[in-house]
Amino acid sequence: MYSACTYDVSVFNITDQWCSLFTKEDFYNFEYYSDLSNYYVKGYGIPLSYQIGCSLIQEFVDIFDSVINGSQLIQKAKFRFAHAETLLPFLSLLGLFRDPEPLRHDSDPNFINNRLWKTSVIASYASNIKLILYSCPDRYRVKAVHNEVEYLIPGCDDLYCTYSVFKSTMAPVLALNFDRLCNICLLYTSDAADEEDSVD
Repeated sequence: MYSACTYDVSVFNITDQWCSLFTKEDFYNFEYYSDLSNYYVKGYGIPLSYQIGCSLIQEFVDIFDSVINGSQLIQKAKFRFAHAETLLPFLSLLGLFRDPEPLRHDSDPNFINNRLWKTSVIASYASNIKLILYSCPDRYRVKAVHNEVEYLIPGCDDLYCTYSVFKSTMAPVLALNFDRLCNICLLYTSDAADEEDSVD
């Protein structure tokens, strides 16, 4: 019923049908329940949940590096289109919207009301994130823009983050290996070995 309500509002701007069955407190509780789920399945709650998005950050850095070293002179932009399942891990890898403490079912009400991780805001319909590389007179700089709002990347001291600082901040992400995180090679090797055994 709650899902029907949310679609009624977002698609048709109807609030007096399914939504009329709930109180304001119900909506707050449903929202926080959804945030808890997204926090642990797609965000900071379990590191692996967002670390598997490492290839996206690594691709951005590779493109920026190629622009800076002069090997990429043609490409002006790289566009990716995805859902919240990709956006939320990406935001987490950047360190954006990270609360000072983990979200829990029994978190303090004041903390809940003022949390940064609110998926209805950070991953609503048509949400977007941009990393923009600037060639400035003194050095290259990177800026993060989420839903058309500039955000300071944690670890940077300026909205226009010095590229070397950005890259240093992202070092733990750049060191991640998607295949190892997901055991893809191990699973493939194991499956191949099983097939060979069955042939014998």
